[in-house]
Amino acid sequence: MVAVVRFPKTGERRRQWELALRRDGFVSSGRTLLCSEHFRSEDFDRTGQTVRLKDGVVPTVFNFPAHLQRPEATRSTTTSRRAEDEPQPNVVSILNVAKTREMVIDFRRVRTSLLPLCILGEDVAVVEDYKYLGVHLDNGLNWRINTDAVHKKGMSRLYFLRKLRYFHVCSKMLEIFYRSVVASALFFAVVCWGGSIRAGDTSRINKLIRKAGSVIGIKLDPFEAVVERRTLNRLLSIMDNPTHPLHLQLDSQRSSFSNRLLQLRSAITQQITCSIVYLEYNHVVHFTHI
Repeated sequence: MVAVVRFPKTGERRRQWELALRRDGFVSSGRTLLCSEHFRSEDFDRTGQTVRLKDGVVPTVFNFPAHLQRPEATRSTTTSRRAEDEPQPNVVSILNVAKTREMVIDFRRVRTSLLPLCILGEDVAVVEDYKYLGVHLDNGLNWRINTDAVHKKGMSRLYFLRKLRYFHVCSKMLEIFYRSVVASALFFAVVCWGGSIRAGDTSRINKLIRKAGSVIGIKLDPFEAVVERRTLNRLLSIMDNPTHPLHLQLDSQRSSFSNRLLQLRSAITQQITCSIVYLEYNHVVHFTHI
């Protein structure tokens, strides 16, 4: 995503930006803009909802003509020159095929057999499910395996919550323990899978949440309410961030009359449509983890 950045208003930093452009006699104004492509990725602060430039950053990425390019320092020692002359290894040649897995997600009515993925003469193992970044993915995207793992983890942590109540810990501390230990396991990456699970799986998680609420002595938000709130917050953060890869796709779904976000349309099954994860899978046909 390409954005524009406004020049600093005054001061030494603005002068540094003007010198970085290497244009004779160039003087910027309060409305001068610069393309974000002239900054490195590490120059941006992406910790908040809005991407901003870090303090003291100066544009350094330019494709100047030959007469404006600064001479690069050459290698001085024999060892450094030899290292520079040696060919760099190919990325494929350093892959560990034994640890590489391929998972094909195919929702076509008529499925055809695909050729196996081959790296360095070895076929990559094809799997039906895989745990990636703490989330269990399966080639049907029904999230049953992931839900089972989440429910099992939640039940084990509920045991410690009950133990704390047995030792007469106050309800406030019990609630803090629930939100930091139990809820963190139940709702991990829930934006990706929470809207696509089956009704039976939703009922199991809600039953666990009600048990935790009875232990604490308060009424906790049901699973559906948490999923809706977190998904909405995620959508708003993407729409407020022009540099996000999905910003243009979501922004194109706005109504031309009311500027509201229309229902997301997809040719994929309703299970994926209910979750924001289908936006990612519009760009990914093969899921291969290295």
